[in-house]
Amino acid sequence: MPQRFRYATAVVVLATACMTGAAHAAKGVIVSNAWMRPTVERQPVAPVYFDITSHRSARIVQITSPDADSVVIVDSDATDDRRTRTNFMLEGGKTVRFAPRGTYVELRSVRRAVKNGDKVPLTLTLTDSKDRKSAVDVAVQVRGLAAPASAKR
Repeated sequence: MPQRFRYATAVVVLATACMTGAAHAAKGVIVSNAWMRPTVERQPVAPVYFDITSHRSARIVQITSPDADSVVIVDSDATDDRRTRTNFMLEGGKTVRFAPRGTYVELRSVRRAVKNGDKVPLTLTLTDSKDRKSAVDVAVQVRGLAAPASAKR
């Protein structure tokens, strides 16, 4: 009976997460807490933050969004020194936080203005140890401070 209860609870939690957009999963990879600030059209850059867990080691080899000309992974540190990466290794079983003043994703040349409550689609392409590709679609929640009125066109 207790194991049956645990299974039912896990199913309810997973179903709730999927319905609310809180977590996005594919082939053992879970992306959660994806968010970004509002933007204006043609904004040069827009950081995106999220948590990602891969049950097995995998590498993020590409990130795309229809709302940006390109998407890159950025490493920054306390001195605000920034380096872009073309890929990112995920260690199996560990959660990585893409966050301010650390590693994060950056939309470049944002194609449309987004406001609080909007969702911005991202697709993460990953490869496993056998070079098999898989994709994780993420709906990034726009929240936080509004874009400045003077920057709107």
